[in-house]
Amino acid sequence: MNANNDSPLERWLRPLPFGLFLALALFACYPQVLAGLESFFSRDYGVLGYPNIHFQRECFARGELPMWNPYSNCGQPFLAQWGTMSLYPGSLIYLLLPLPWSLSLFCFLHVWLGGLGMHALARQWTQTNSAGALAGTTYVFSGVLFASFIWPNYLVTLGWMPWVVLLAERAGREGGRWIVGAALAAGLQMLSGAPEVILFTWIIVGALWLCDAARAPGSALPLFKRLLAVVALTAGLAAAQLVPFFDLLQLSHREAGFGTGKWQLPLWGWANFLVPLYNAFETPGGQYYQYAQGFLSSVYLGGVAVTFALVGLFRWPDLRVAVLLGLAALSLVMAFGDQTPVFRAMRDAVPLVGLARYPVKFLFVLAFVVPLLAGCGLAAVVKSRLSTGVFVAGVFVLATMLAVGWAAQGQRLVDYSGWPGNFRANTAYTWSKTAPGNLLPDGLMNLAVRCGLLLTTLVLLAKSLTAKRLAPVLALGALALIAADARLHSPRQNPTLPAALFTQHYWTEESTPPRPGEPRVLITPEAEGRLTLLSSTNAQRVWEFKRRAEWSNLNLLDGVAKVNGSSTLQIKEQRQVEQSLYSLTNRLPAGLLDFLGVGFITSPNSASEWSRRASALPLVTAGAAPVFLEDERILAALTNQSFNPRQTVLLPNSIRRVVTVSNAAPATLGPVTFAHASISLEVDSPAPALVVVAQSYDPKWKATVDGETVALLRANHAFQALQVPAGKHRVQLVYSDSKFRAGAGLSGASLLLCLLVWLRSGPAQREGRIQRVCATTVQAGFASTWLSE
Repeated sequence: MNANNDSPLERWLRPLPFGLFLALALFACYPQVLAGLESFFSRDYGVLGYPNIHFQRECFARGELPMWNPYSNCGQPFLAQWGTMSLYPGSLIYLLLPLPWSLSLFCFLHVWLGGLGMHALARQWTQTNSAGALAGTTYVFSGVLFASFIWPNYLVTLGWMPWVVLLAERAGREGGRWIVGAALAAGLQMLSGAPEVILFTWIIVGALWLCDAARAPGSALPLFKRLLAVVALTAGLAAAQLVPFFDLLQLSHREAGFGTGKWQLPLWGWANFLVPLYNAFETPGGQYYQYAQGFLSSVYLGGVAVTFALVGLFRWPDLRVAVLLGLAALSLVMAFGDQTPVFRAMRDAVPLVGLARYPVKFLFVLAFVVPLLAGCGLAAVVKSRLSTGVFVAGVFVLATMLAVGWAAQGQRLVDYSGWPGNFRANTAYTWSKTAPGNLLPDGLMNLAVRCGLLLTTLVLLAKSLTAKRLAPVLALGALALIAADARLHSPRQNPTLPAALFTQHYWTEESTPPRPGEPRVLITPEAEGRLTLLSSTNAQRVWEFKRRAEWSNLNLLDGVAKVNGSSTLQIKEQRQVEQSLYSLTNRLPAGLLDFLGVGFITSPNSASEWSRRASALPLVTAGAAPVFLEDERILAALTNQSFNPRQTVLLPNSIRRVVTVSNAAPATLGPVTFAHASISLEVDSPAPALVVVAQSYDPKWKATVDGETVALLRANHAFQALQVPAGKHRVQLVYSDSKFRAGAGLSGASLLLCLLVWLRSGPAQREGRIQRVCATTVQAGFASTWLSE
């Protein structure tokens, strides 16, 4: 009844040999990247993730935490963004090793970690190494995970996901040191900053907990207490990151209801689980996307994974399989977004759901569940020695793929000129049209290759179960074909550029770029629109053009201070000013640009060239007269051509009582010193005066005058001001995050508590009561299945 774990096949598919295979397969997919000769660059990887990591690395070299980013959005919190991974211990890989190669290594190591975790999880469930190998391979080599290469923090979350599920399940059943292990893994995942995928992980953990509680009702309370301890320790370990994040979330533009139905899986999108290029269009850069969904470049699961997942659903006698089926079905329905009433009802019932965008993200649950079910399916075949189920499931999957291909022949070109952003294709291809320059033709040829790989892989896996000496070779060959299928299923899914391009500086106006406290640059609204839609078949040319334009967060690579930028969370008032400015279609307000310190603006000749503005004010001014208005009127006054920041500063009526300055004053400023998270200056005025700083207002900035704390005011709707008395005074502003310090203290205490629990808890018992119940249930199910056959 049990698989022979001493067989050559099982020995060769143990964790260590499998880990070696996985590493070699990943290297074979992207040898130039792992060798450091090329680097990923497309979408968020190049314009958001890599610049943020570059900035974090510079802060690390100075020996300081990256608390505040003075270069983007007129200054904004950095560490509190969460997705920057500022506190994730694994970030030492790219902080210590040379970029951009170290970031590529960081990404691949976490993908490799995820494959090992899925191997361990499936192996724990099935007690079969071959099942773990299939689950680990199909988890890593899928279109969804390959699509996540553009988000390094998502790869961290997905890498830890199977480990959190595995260790949390063991912690709930056995307690002891497993609680500490689960909390440490979950804490590391929590520091990655991909909240939706983290939430999905805990939904899976919660569902499996309910499953265990149903199977062993007498152990439900102890199990619940253990999982509650894991949750509490996890929250404590990640408090240094979570506390500042939730504080920023309250100040940010993102509110309940912020999320929309943008980028939801089309109702026909399930066909791409098996036929990757069905109803997809090609961008000028060679990548393929589903119409109306541009978040994931692929949702391909692979025919092998789906085939064995179907076998697992019908042949693996474990209640957890039913739970996984329910999660998979729910995630698919939720991924359809507003096209079905389920997502709308959920969002209406739980407004917090509105904080997350893009319903297609629910497919991350499906991408986790299907490989695990596939492992169960292979284990069922190994243990029962019955391959009939594989044959039936394989025929069904192959027939479905051919049916999709047949249905696609009647498709016509559809005009999707409204496709958002830079994913709009210049030329819409039918799914069956051959696009020049691809390694594999798309359409029918792509489908034929997928079908051929499916059949070959199933035959190799079937032969490996009956062969003796050649069993490991056949099995590893089948796993290698799964990897090749994922790598080639969508041409140029993850394009690369020469790594040398990432280390060049592109600022050409003057010998040195603007620094914090010096004039900022402004991309005009027209140029911003052109850069957002910019696309070409020459990826390097597009990259260099956007680098010279300092688009998105690319300004961080040159250390150029900019009015706008890209971040997950922006301070609400600053975003309102930015949106008001970028919504203007006529002449930009000179007064507002002068106040923001815009010394360079996009040239009218080219979006990648700059024109100098001589009228820009320094970022710190003094002596303007206060004018009190309601908030909504302040925003309108800022964008009015009559606004003169040299004479007036706009303050909200709500602080009129605390402002003692009533008139303009001929104040003068001494030397102003800017650092990344502090500003020092001297001011001399014959009368009380207002000092105004064109930096985003955040209550964590603290102001002192001659060492005495003074109130920092919100001025010009989104910026900073403070009052100074008559005379000569020393003024200092410092970014001081007390929430971070409190969270760091809680994290330190939680880490100490983990150590104490580990020391006081001996090794957990080999098999607890719930573990015995689960094992007995599975064995009894196999006995009845085998006898019925």
